[in-house]
Amino acid sequence: MTVIGLPEDVSDVCPLALGFSSLYKMGLTNETLHAKKGVQKSDQGSFPDNIPVIVTDMGCWPEAPGGVSNCRRDLVNGHSTIDNHVVAECNNEYGVLRYPVKKSVRSLKRLPLWGLDSVTADHGIINNLSQSQVDDKSADTHLARDVQGYFVPLLRTFVRHARCKIPSRASMTECRDVLVSMSEYFERKDYAKTWDSEQTEQAWIEAWIQPLDPSRYTNYCGKASEISLESPSLSDLREALASYRTLFFILSVTIPQDGDACPRVFQASHHGFGSMLGLVLKYRRGVNLAVWDHAILWRESLLHLSPAQSHLPLFVQSAMLAGMRLVGQLAYFHADVVMPCTSTFNPLWETEIGTDQGRLTSRQLFHRKIEPVVNGIGNMAAFKPTPPQEVQTTRPTVVMLSHVQPIKGIRPAIEAADVIVNTWGFRDYQLLIYGAIDQPGEYQVLTSSVNDQQSGYAWEISRLIVQRGLGDNVHLKGLSSDATKALKNAWIFMNSSLSEGLPLAVGEAGLTGVPLVVTDVGSTAQVLTDPETKQRKSASLDSGNGGNMDKVYGRGYWQDGAYADISHHRSRYGILGKANGGTRRRPAKARLAWPSSH
Repeated sequence: MTVIGLPEDVSDVCPLALGFSSLYKMGLTNETLHAKKGVQKSDQGSFPDNIPVIVTDMGCWPEAPGGVSNCRRDLVNGHSTIDNHVVAECNNEYGVLRYPVKKSVRSLKRLPLWGLDSVTADHGIINNLSQSQVDDKSADTHLARDVQGYFVPLLRTFVRHARCKIPSRASMTECRDVLVSMSEYFERKDYAKTWDSEQTEQAWIEAWIQPLDPSRYTNYCGKASEISLESPSLSDLREALASYRTLFFILSVTIPQDGDACPRVFQASHHGFGSMLGLVLKYRRGVNLAVWDHAILWRESLLHLSPAQSHLPLFVQSAMLAGMRLVGQLAYFHADVVMPCTSTFNPLWETEIGTDQGRLTSRQLFHRKIEPVVNGIGNMAAFKPTPPQEVQTTRPTVVMLSHVQPIKGIRPAIEAADVIVNTWGFRDYQLLIYGAIDQPGEYQVLTSSVNDQQSGYAWEISRLIVQRGLGDNVHLKGLSSDATKALKNAWIFMNSSLSEGLPLAVGEAGLTGVPLVVTDVGSTAQVLTDPETKQRKSASLDSGNGGNMDKVYGRGYWQDGAYADISHHRSRYGILGKANGGTRRRPAKARLAWPSSH
């Protein structure tokens, strides 16, 4: 079935949206790319002076909405001199494109991590091989010669280094060689047959439970002193093996055979397992590896893979985190350039992870390859302050632009609403949450229980609303196709996330003149800080809304004399566009810092 990419406001509400021009021509429009499962190529001719780049995303563009997807969209659509070759890791194979794929995308490979069952990446997804060709590749994979003799030693080496809590420079080199060798192996041998073999399972179990040589591997996981609750059962080991089978799936991607024709740049939007394709290309084809960090994936994985949020056994959580930590260090250690989405906060995490707190290399030396590329809002002109006469609600309204995910802190926002409504007695208070309800986040694509867990969290939030008697006050509005409309009636914008990079939603809300109440995570506070004077600011408040707030909460609720220009939002997000300024009334303090224990 063919899907033709259309603007986001259309594709969000229609799973199979067709443009009239496309129907009329029975083909493609000038700006769309034929989208189908498998390798996708544009029919537009490439310009000889364009820069070819391989990019990889996980759980976002072009299927899932969100800030990272919007950044990729702006990068792809806004730079006509770049030819993008995209490898998109997605949750399953039946997702529908939410973003139009422009002609600057030369090829698109969607790599589903879950739901393939016995199908491998060669079945029309990566190589478009026929079943007979796949059978030949599987038949050529000998269990004794190939799996036991070649793959098993590589797997044992990776697990041993993943178990070590203190890596060394030698381990960074050895693990790099392991991943490169695995990539070469899967080019010739069958991926599914290798991972499903008894030899692989036996080696996997032994690698995790056997003691390591203390003279070479120090401070490793799996010592007898650990509590019995973390000791793995046979089913735990098998479940962890199935998870790693998915995590390593990116290594099954066939890389360009012609070194001269291979793009010279690989850009990963995270430092997870997907970035390992860039590491392989760097040492097999001489490609430059760039890590384009948004939120710190390692930090968010620690939140997601924890007993508080994950239903996986403790050993499976620990085993997955061990591999993610090692891969994150490999990505940073071997990257040619690290490009965080903000110049504050994220570089500190990248430096500590990439140097293992200064043990692998000098922090100052590592910091030299960090080049922040601050997030930009491509359509800044669309976010304008709302005139008082256009505000149609008389109820004090708080708006959130957040997906219903644990990391977005939806539960604390509802608990705060419970205090406002039931304790303080403001019965007309309303909280409107705009965001996808069943959409997995980047870090959640890594686990097989993502769909059940995501739906479970949405159910938990809905139950909490009913239990606290907030059915008339808190509303899950679903994904909004137009953020400007969602913010139009907002008296306050709130972001209660537990982890962030540089959230676009906060900048967009600030440009509309809405006061901000945010958790001090990531670089959120940077949005509220004047880049020249370094003074902390909040967003603007329209005098009409301020008058309504005075009526509800009492005269003088908003402090007089607190005036500010929203031009500092232009400074923070002015890379891609230009905003409308103006002096507007605002609260003197509209920032809420959550306790660190939360």
